[in-house]
Amino acid sequence: MKNNARQNNRVQVEMKIRSVNLPGFSADLVDLSVGGARVVLSGKPSQNILEERIRFGVSLASQMNAQFEGFARVCWMRETSRGIEAGLQWEKMTSADWKRADALVSLGAA
Repeated sequence: MKNNARQNNRVQVEMKIRSVNLPGFSADLVDLSVGGARVVLSGKPSQNILEERIRFGVSLASQMNAQFEGFARVCWMRETSRGIEAGLQWEKMTSADWKRADALVSLGAA
């Protein structure tokens, strides 16, 4: 069984994440790392999104120039007291994408 647990440092952040290819998909980020994110979905998905690959975008409301876009895979989902949580793993990242993700994590931690 593959271990999808993120080994990177995580920071708690308050950001929205949206998807370009899944209509109606939006979520609040719970934590963020350079390897992925944990999110709380804003509603029940209209389709099974487990293992789905999504094109996403996140940004810090306080820093409009701090944006990060890319691809992620939905690794896990579970119902919690907050709602439906999901784990995202970033995919197809270029070195520039990794730098933007690292900068966003640093800004979110500040």
